[in-house]
Amino acid sequence: MSGTTNSWLARQRKSDLVELAKEIGLTGLDGLKKSDIEQQLDNFLSQNANRFSSDSRFSSYFNSRARQSPIKRESDVTPNRAPRRRATNKVEVEIPAATIEESDSIPSTTSPSPEPDSKQAPAPSEVLQAAAQVTQDAIVSTAQSAVQNVQNPGHALSQLNNTFSSSTLRLPASQAELVQVVESGTLAVRNRVSELYQRSGIHEKAETVRESLSTINSIAVAVAAFELYFLRKEVIPDRYAFTIPAVKLLGGMLGWDEYPVYVPDMFALVTAGFWIPALVWTTTSLILPSLFGYFFNLSVAHSNSFSTNSRPTTRRQSRELSKREPEYAVDPVTFSIVKALITYVVYAQGVTLGGWLDADVVARINGALYSGWKGVLVGAAVTGVAGLYDAVLRK
Repeated sequence: MSGTTNSWLARQRKSDLVELAKEIGLTGLDGLKKSDIEQQLDNFLSQNANRFSSDSRFSSYFNSRARQSPIKRESDVTPNRAPRRRATNKVEVEIPAATIEESDSIPSTTSPSPEPDSKQAPAPSEVLQAAAQVTQDAIVSTAQSAVQNVQNPGHALSQLNNTFSSSTLRLPASQAELVQVVESGTLAVRNRVSELYQRSGIHEKAETVRESLSTINSIAVAVAAFELYFLRKEVIPDRYAFTIPAVKLLGGMLGWDEYPVYVPDMFALVTAGFWIPALVWTTTSLILPSLFGYFFNLSVAHSNSFSTNSRPTTRRQSRELSKREPEYAVDPVTFSIVKALITYVVYAQGVTLGGWLDADVVARINGALYSGWKGVLVGAAVTGVAGLYDAVLRK
């Protein structure tokens, strides 16, 4: 048997060749090697070319056979050279007739020369032709492999599975290794989130806001803002502006109904109905309590306790003592007590302070505030308790 088979057959797997031989009726292949099976199929198909040339399964085989190079086909049979006869006067070399006919069929641009004793090198044209044939076979082989993968998806999936099996992709071998992989991934995500959190500066901003709100003044402002929220609806009423149309999606599962939009009537700022109630509430809830808290400031007496315990011996100590500022410009406890008293007297008892306050205005404010005058007393109690707690913490 010849050692050279068809290139298409050489690319097939042994199992595919055995199955192909069974389909065309070729038997007796059990126990043979893959190269022997290729040779048997090659001989069988070449002998029955008229029968199988029109079969689409063997179109690649016959195309590859048709493209086989004449140089490759003739290289399998090496012509026998005639024995050389050495003479005393000259050297005569007998050239076989087959070689002469082959040389006559190929045009030559150089004059013939006798073959030397050593092996003659191949002509440049033959080398170029052989290289071109190798390149052509590689291109055809790649194209045929792609077509075969399209026509036979199972074969392509098998090759893909073999590729992944031989790749460096490795799954965890045990449960402990899997837990270690998960823990390392979790640690990496945690470190990344922590790094992003530190870069954002959220912690520093939160600390700054907390420090600003952790004062008795912030608590007093929050209580006053709560009261103003309900008083605003009385002194600056809302007016209808427009309506957001209803939207229904997915058969009414999503969407909303018509929603009327109201905005504050800013024209009320130029009327007496805004300024009189606003001034009354500001006087009773802010101005008068602040005045009493400023002058009846217990923190001033606490800051000057040094003068009662030990008298200054020098003028410098006297100046330093006089320059010491109290802890609060307005005493929060005094502020809360005075606010609670004024609220009870004006809004609960109806005292007009000698006619300075209008009873109707007081009634409007009392009706607008949350729970009326009782809600204001609760706010004053909150600020007073916060002031006492802050004083205890400062001891």
